[in-house]
Amino acid sequence: MQMSLQADYDEELDESIKLERGENLFEINVAKLTLSKEALIALDDREPSLFVTYAFYDYDLVSTPIMKSAK
Repeated sequence: MQMSLQADYDEELDESIKLERGENLFEINVAKLTLSKEALIALDDREPSLFVTYAFYDYDLVSTPIMKSAK
């Protein structure tokens, strides 16, 4: 029997995380990125390598691994 993606995700959650009053947990999941034709033209690359970065308040900049186009 195959489990659904949601069941797989739920199984991976760490329920041991305990937050104190006033603390929050913020999670970002990038599942898919689609570039428009205009973006591909601006990049001047038919199969670009991309990554995502984000910064949150006083925390360090975080980046995803570099991924090649999946054409």
